[in-house]
Amino acid sequence: MRMKSLDKVLKDALARKPSRLYFETTYDHKNMFDWLKIILPDWTIVIPDSSCSALSDWPTAGITRNGVKEWLQEKNHTNPDDLIDGACEPLAYYLSSSISEILLSSKIELNTIAQRNEFVSSVYKEVKHDLTQLEPRVAAQSIFGEYIKHKSPTPQFWPEISEGTFTHYLFGHDLARNRIQEVVASGDSTKFIPLYVLCYIFDNNELTTSELKDVKEETAQYSLHAVGLVIKNSIKTVIVADPNGGLKGGFNMEFLSMPMTKLKSKKATTKVSRYDRDQQVYFARKRARRL
Repeated sequence: MRMKSLDKVLKDALARKPSRLYFETTYDHKNMFDWLKIILPDWTIVIPDSSCSALSDWPTAGITRNGVKEWLQEKNHTNPDDLIDGACEPLAYYLSSSISEILLSSKIELNTIAQRNEFVSSVYKEVKHDLTQLEPRVAAQSIFGEYIKHKSPTPQFWPEISEGTFTHYLFGHDLARNRIQEVVASGDSTKFIPLYVLCYIFDNNELTTSELKDVKEETAQYSLHAVGLVIKNSIKTVIVADPNGGLKGGFNMEFLSMPMTKLKSKKATTKVSRYDRDQQVYFARKRARRL
């Protein structure tokens, strides 16, 4: 039943179907850390924190975005703005590839968790800096050149993937657990694969059924976010490469918690996030202490 629910939400996310949120969410990567730790209990899992730069800020408005858009138009892409705004997968690939290359060439000691966290934070900053320094059209080629050759999003965009669907690389899914274990068992080289994460995009309002039917923007719906998993067998380490960097509470998107569980409030929503509920509890407790 749990996998069927996961498959159903994935279908809605890919269809960009407006819907209420029925499941618990989270606004950090700790849930992902815990899931990966169950799969690889004696490995080090490095997740991004607030010090990690967000590649998804690229391209900035103005000349840079216009240059990227013009390049995509010349390549006959039908909706450049939509691709630029939803570029998490090609950016996740770019970040993962960069981390992998740096790991292969680096002689930096990564013996402790602190060293690995510091390394990842510095790599995020370095990769973003290098990307923003590129001429817009050159950057567009680097990010989108291979990606737009595929008629539709597919895991086969990633070089380590020869077969499989989104489900085979979906955070929380049993098939993804199996694939990660297969990659780890395949050898001692540094590899990187996608991990697709179901999210919910909150609206500013609690929408009625009729309002949901009229939604035109990307809001009040499940969504699919892409991160990379950089897997280095020689030091038993997995680095989560998220183009959004570390998540921050208060934004309009949160990850679905795994395993999927119904909202504790039992009331589906288009507006109230996990962060909102946590804040309500925090301030209620703070007021109670004053009384």
